[in-house]
Amino acid sequence: MKKIVFVFTLFLLFTTSAFGQLLDGKVGFSFSVLNFGKQYRSTEIEPKSAILNRGFLAFSVDYFYPLGKTGYELETGLSFSRHSLVKYPFGNRKPETEKYYGKSLFYIPLGIRKSFWKYGFVHTGLLLNLNHKVGFGSYLGVGAKVESPIGFSLYVGPYAKAHSVVAFGTDKNQFFETGIKIGIVYPLNKLLEGEGRGF
Repeated sequence: MKKIVFVFTLFLLFTTSAFGQLLDGKVGFSFSVLNFGKQYRSTEIEPKSAILNRGFLAFSVDYFYPLGKTGYELETGLSFSRHSLVKYPFGNRKPETEKYYGKSLFYIPLGIRKSFWKYGFVHTGLLLNLNHKVGFGSYLGVGAKVESPIGFSLYVGPYAKAHSVVAFGTDKNQFFETGIKIGIVYPLNKLLEGEGRGF
């Protein structure tokens, strides 16, 4: 019984400490504009068809955790993009031969962001794709940010993402996307304090 109490106490201490550290981070919401997408098709699967990406929409819920005063931050979250595609036979693109459809991607970014000068940052990392084609991809982006006196910060910047470069399963099609990401970020501890006061 004493061992169970001891283990349970250690577990509570660990989870409390971990949660307290998470509160030092920031949460945010972002979306993308001026998007361009490309699906790289496997000729082994569809040797006689072409697929074009007609555009996509994307948004995400973000989390940033500062690594001391180094200017580095860990970044993660949950992202979603919806791609509009058209497929048609090679050399025979006509309205009657086109097939329009959409695909949704859910994925988790796992990366690092480095601030430089006063307003700039660069970020890169891995993408864990959760559906359509489970696997790992990568992303890279740069941007500019500005912070308000009350704690909010806004950022904007171009990015490129390659989904499921290393994939599990038989689907060999890959998605590549670029766009301009616009986001807003707020300290998590201040957000929870506001909720506690009834805001």
